[in-house]
Amino acid sequence: MLWSILAACAVIAAAATAVVPRRARFGARGLPWFWPAFAILCLAVAGWVGASLGWIDNLGGSARFFWDAFTPGPTGAQFLSNEQFEEMQRQENLRRWLPVAAAVGAAASVWAWRTRRI
Repeated sequence: MLWSILAACAVIAAAATAVVPRRARFGARGLPWFWPAFAILCLAVAGWVGASLGWIDNLGGSARFFWDAFTPGPTGAQFLSNEQFEEMQRQENLRRWLPVAAAVGAAASVWAWRTRRI
């Protein structure tokens, strides 16, 4: 997830270097709402990608299948510890709410760009 957040910060920095010098030419007025909205959009998408692709790392023993697929597992049932369960719930909440935050950030970015609040 760290790499996706760093990539989002790089996208924000690249957009800033491309747009900020042109701000005077656009005739921007008011508070530049584009930048907080665009940052929310980029970070929400990066977090969503990280939460969606990073689920294997966070489940503890569940990734055991990939390297011990044909060895007998431990006898008895394995239950999740409180920390593992909370991490699963946190990942599920992130996968549920980050797309909503990304959609809100995209709509706000488009609105701010069209109203020239750059």
